Amino acid sequence: MVGAYWRPPAPDVPGARRVEIAVIWSPIHSDIVLPVKGVSVDWANVFDGELAPDGLTAADYVAIGWGSESFYHDVPTMADITPGIIARALFFDRTAMHVTPLADPAIIPKESRVILSIPEDRLRLLETFVLASFDRDTAGAVQRIPGQSYGYGDAFYFAHGRYWPLRTCNQWTGEGLRIAGISVGYWTPFSQSISWPLSGADTVTSGAAR
Repeated sequence: MVGAYWRPPAPDVPGARRVEIAVIWSPIHSDIVLPVKGVSVDWANVFDGELAPDGLTAADYVAIGWGSESFYHDVPTMADITPGIIARALFFDRTAMHVTPLADPAIIPKESRVILSIPEDRLRLLETFVLASFDRDTAGAVQRIPGQSYGYGDAFYFAHGRYWPLRTCNQWTGEGLRIAGISVGYWTPFSQSISWPLSGADTVTSGAAR
């Protein structure tokens, strides 16, 4: 857990136009929440037509996470965790992207989210990072995983990379947040590694010490 407290500085950008994003978490997982119409990406164009999660056209935000395909597929709730699933995830499991449209991240209980205020140029870098996590077909389109959903308008997509103890879903979130200028640990293997340095405030500003 030392890596969760060894945090890089997050320099501020005085005078920059800021955008609100968010990070949300559960006991085992975290997602980054981005505006559907971002600075360099319109997610409604990325997830177009049959690729789109239900409700995306009516949403202002989209929650995106990267993680173990086994966990995503076989563990819809904490009660579904088994030693076999954990073993598969830890030994270089394939990965998937989980995408969920949201009306407003502020409606999520405060104990499970924080709003983040970041400069536009940081959002552009973060969008590039998230986009690069999706696997693409030969035409350059993201690839939706057929038949996979938790049933609340979410969707799954093929992702780049393998899941293992040094590259977890929460480590992916931490990498994205550091790109966004949010000071979190260099190593964030657990959702608590994300939530501990960020919880307790309505809004965390990029570049602000905590």
